[in-house]
Amino acid sequence: MLPVILLAAHATGIALVLFVAPWSLAGYGMAIGLLLMVWFFLRHSSWGWLPFLCLLLMAGFLNASRDLRPPAAVLHISHFADGAPLILEGRILVMESRGSGGYRLRVEMRQVHTPQGKTHVSGEILLYIKEGTLEAHPGQVIRWRSTLKRPLSFGNPGEFDYPLYLAAHGIHVTAFIAQATQAAILVNQFREPSALLEEWRHLLATHIAQTVPDETAGLLQSLLLGMRGGISNDQRELLSASGVAHLFAISGLHFGLLALLLYQVSRWGYSLSTRLLLWCPPQKVLPILLLFPLAMYLFLTGNAWATRRAFLMVTVVALLFARGRRTPPLSLLATVALCLLLVDPLALFQPGFQLSFCGAAGILGWLPYWQRPLARLAKPLRWPLSLILTTTAASLATAPATLWHFHMLAPAGLLTNLIAVPIVAWGAVPAGLASIGILPFSNMLADLGLRLSAWLVKLALDSVGCIIEWPGLSAIPYYLTASALVILIGSLLVMLPFGNRPGHWFARLVILAVSLGAAWLVKPQIGEFQVIALSVGQGDATLVTLSGGKHYLIDGGGLPGSSIDPGKQLVGPALGRMGIDSLQGVILSHKHPDHSSGLAFILRRFPVKNFYLAEEIVALPPELQEALQETEVNIHRINQGWTRLQIGQSQTLNLFAPAQNSADINERSIAVFAEQQGHGVLLTADLGKSGLWQLLEAGVPGTTTLLKLPHHGSRHAHPELYLDRFKPSIAFVSSGHGNPYGFPHPQTIEACSEQQVRLFRTDLEGMLTFRFQDGRWQAQVGKPL
Repeated sequence: MLPVILLAAHATGIALVLFVAPWSLAGYGMAIGLLLMVWFFLRHSSWGWLPFLCLLLMAGFLNASRDLRPPAAVLHISHFADGAPLILEGRILVMESRGSGGYRLRVEMRQVHTPQGKTHVSGEILLYIKEGTLEAHPGQVIRWRSTLKRPLSFGNPGEFDYPLYLAAHGIHVTAFIAQATQAAILVNQFREPSALLEEWRHLLATHIAQTVPDETAGLLQSLLLGMRGGISNDQRELLSASGVAHLFAISGLHFGLLALLLYQVSRWGYSLSTRLLLWCPPQKVLPILLLFPLAMYLFLTGNAWATRRAFLMVTVVALLFARGRRTPPLSLLATVALCLLLVDPLALFQPGFQLSFCGAAGILGWLPYWQRPLARLAKPLRWPLSLILTTTAASLATAPATLWHFHMLAPAGLLTNLIAVPIVAWGAVPAGLASIGILPFSNMLADLGLRLSAWLVKLALDSVGCIIEWPGLSAIPYYLTASALVILIGSLLVMLPFGNRPGHWFARLVILAVSLGAAWLVKPQIGEFQVIALSVGQGDATLVTLSGGKHYLIDGGGLPGSSIDPGKQLVGPALGRMGIDSLQGVILSHKHPDHSSGLAFILRRFPVKNFYLAEEIVALPPELQEALQETEVNIHRINQGWTRLQIGQSQTLNLFAPAQNSADINERSIAVFAEQQGHGVLLTADLGKSGLWQLLEAGVPGTTTLLKLPHHGSRHAHPELYLDRFKPSIAFVSSGHGNPYGFPHPQTIEACSEQQVRLFRTDLEGMLTFRFQDGRWQAQVGKPL
């Protein structure tokens, strides 16, 4: 039990970095001194362990805070970010092909060439190459010209925290080039020995891509080498929807099967020698000897969290067997997790780490109790039932992390794993690993084995693809709120097999009560009159909430030229995390992609009652037209002028459509006005000078105290004019960080300052929430929990 308590204390300290600002060195020193003083007075009492746990908690907080920040070294590459384009030089550490084309390179930086001269630097970056073929290998030095960027999150709840993900891998800067030809390979450079293993992985990945069909090459590279970049988006969707994604990430399952196979083979060979059997039992010496090939497999597959956890557990078990000792499995798992977090605290936030340890904990905690009734059954029945119970235990334990990070329920998981696990884990993996081992001696046999492995992978995918088409087994998008997450975790803890003594039932009641209390504290707060500007880059997506829980989404964002679907990756998760599961209406201001691209996903995933637009449906993007046809949403075309959608005792909602004959689509944008108690919000979309003049001539049906600046803060809408006419107290603008248009324009910012209008910006502050309370607008910036 002690390792579990230590792990809980250290993990709590790490998690605090998401909510508490880092302290100064003086603050840490005072806290440590105080804890040591408390320990001195309590050292002989039963509470003497409490200061130690607090110190462990503080160590987690301190280490995580340090790793979140770029290194302070002056010549670290992060100090050259967010500036002018530079000539950069570095050594390739990891090189992966991407399923969408191009490459993703992890580069150890060596030099930066500036107009002032050459500077030697340190640190690693992530380099994205959009397309082309790069004839390079890990270990080689490349040179290219690009701008260095610090990774940023959009600032919405529910989104993938990209900066945190990179920081956990020691990366604080990224770079991008469009063509592989823009990277020059430097010859006659020293090849460090440490790059040989990664180069071998790259050569194996290349050989797999040349040997097996394209549709399975990326999956096989992921399955055998841990290189997931080659999996296409459609394949990722299929793996997630069918609940078998864990099979194509190098996991403890693969590691355990390999360890079992090596042990059985070596034990058979060991038992052939009477002298060896008399010298030492095989269970004491073989696990130690097998650590060397297992370590090679660990590094061959990229040293992922699941395999790292499995290797450490095998190492500890081998040492315990050698000493003739036993330890509880859950204590062993907690010890391994604590060791990993002491080395890399930010791993706690990575989905792979959470899924790996939660899945193992669920199997170790539930499976021994669930399998007891199976002992009386025949082996043909015991095997499939054991597999179902194992999958159920792992699925239950990983459900909180899966739903929190990936927003999807996979009802088909139990059935698909029953079919896919034997095919992949007992067929494709052994065949593929054997092929890699044979490759240095016989290309023909190795290629046959790889093709067999690829065929088995395709068989598994085709099988699960058919299963999820069965009624009731399709994937269900599901968004957890923070309160639902707390209740789910509490429920799973209550289900743990404590026992049936009165003390055990009391512990369950305490867990349940604490979970319900914590869930109430973090439940989503939605006002009766509220405006939320979601941060969607250089685009628009605004949510207006009226009394009675009626939500209207105005536009769905869009990132032209990007692979990001703003509806799926930004707007949808944000709505779900805030507890919004349906929309009274979706309003499309105009069809430009930075306003419309995310709406197709929203229409398919959320119940939407009404859809409003000002132009012909046939003029909309094809994907949006298809989504409207697939759903049962009521479509309303707004006529020119003001249209009232909702009139209540204290609230109104109105839409304004300018003339739809302008050549500039921006000038046809729908404006939205909502009001309560004499305070209104006006959303002006991308209206320019002409559209705003029409709006001013028609008159706004109320007082504007909150204003969304038109066209992302452009100066061409004459900000000094509309600010003077509307006289808002607060204004906000939706724009992308570092956008090439320079929005919001300095002239617009200056006009707000002169009019004494407080300006909020999504590019600097993330999601913006304006809640009308106590007769005024109250602003909140940044994403909630």
